[in-house]
Parts: sequence; structure tokens; C-alpha cells
Amino acid sequence: MRYTKKARRNKRGHTTRVDIIDNTTGQVVASFPTTGGQSREEGVGIANRDADAELARLNAAAEEAGENYGSREEMQAAENEKERRQRLDEDVAKFEDRITEAGRLREDLAQNVSARRQGQLLSQLQRSILGTGGDAGMVEALTPQITEQSNRTLQDLITGSQAQTQRDLAQFVPREIAANYNQDALSDAMSRFLMEEETQRAQIQANLDGQPEWWETMLGQAAGEGGKGVGQAATNLLTSFISGGL
Repeated sequence: MRYTKKARRNKRGHTTRVDIIDNTTGQVVASFPTTGGQSREEGVGIANRDADAELARLNAAAEEAGENYGSREEMQAAENEKERRQRLDEDVAKFEDRITEAGRLREDLAQNVSARRQGQLLSQLQRSILGTGGDAGMVEALTPQITEQSNRTLQDLITGSQAQTQRDLAQFVPREIAANYNQDALSDAMSRFLMEEETQRAQIQANLDGQPEWWETMLGQAAGEGGKGVGQAATNLLTSFISGGL
């Protein structure tokens, strides 16, 4: 076969263009970027289809000129290899999109659980203060500060999730998978990622479901004050925490 197709990738292993190579001279005779489409997967598919059409045209012309295959078997083997490489390119793109989507789902989970947990903490605060002699003004004054602390924790989780997505892309879609066209290596990487993703989601849930250490410390010390002073003690301890005293 006079001409072949080759995917070009960036440092993260993402396909950026598809070239057609003249096997006789080693030169790139045509290049198709993957910038078309609304997703990376679609862009890779469009580039591959355009490259395949040009590849077929060039090889048909070369075959007519007697420059292509030595036998029908050689031609069939080359076509099979081309199809295999195209399927792998598409699978790699799908895997990259799956990793990115997993990150978004982690962040959605963190937001949903954080909102629920914040409501629970505020409810506990209200019961602690009103049930031990405090007044509603204390709850109202401390609510924005509790919200701020919860939002700060949530933002830390989201930032960590976004960094994890970039690490996953680098770890599970290494360049050598696509470069060697190794479908087994890609399947193994996908299996490992799915197992680790389940663990990461469970950890986010556990982190947000548990009582914050500062909250347990505050209520424990407040209860030690005894009697109707518990509500005021809780207020004092929470204020101390927010100002950096705990």
C-alpha cells in the first residue's frame, strides 16, 4: 500500500490531527485536524472519515499506476489494519470523554451532598441554641458563617476533583496505547479506571456525610458547660472556630 493513515497526538495522548503518509517518501501528503464537531469524539470521527476518503482516492490512483499492493492478500491485510486503527482511535476518544464525564459526576455529587449536609448542620445548630436558652437572633447571625465554611469545603472538593480528572487522563490514556494500537492495553486501563472511580465517589460521599471535626469539638465542649449555658457556650465556641480560635 503506497499511502497509510496516522493519528498525531499531543502530550496528553489526545488525537489532534490525522495525517496521510507516502510510504515511499515518508512525507505527509494530507492532514486533517480534529477540531470539527461538538466533542473530541466527534472531531476524531470526522477527521478519520475525511482522511479515509482521501486515503482511498490516493491508493486507488497508486494502484492504477501499479504502485500499490503486490497481491490481493496484501491489500486485504492493509485494509483490515486501517479499520482496526480507526476503531482504536475512536475508542480512545470515547474513553477520554468517559473520564471527563466521571469528573463532572463527582462534582455534581459533592454539590448535592454538601447542600443536604449544610441543612443538617444548620438544623443541629438551631436545636442546640434554641433548646438551651438561646434565641433565634444567634442562629440568624451564625447562619452565613456556617454557609461560608460549608461552601469552602465544597470548593476544595471540586478543585480536587478537577485535578483528579487531569491525573486520570494522564494515567489511564497514555500515549503508548494509541501509538502501539494496543486494544488490550486500552481495555485494561478502562477497567482499572472504573474501579478507582467507584472508590473516589464513595470517598466524597463519606467525607461529606461525616460530622466535621470542628463541629463535634464545638458541641462537645459546649455540652460540658451544662445547663442553660450550653446554647451560649455553643455560640461562643462556633464564633471562636470561625475566627481561627479552635
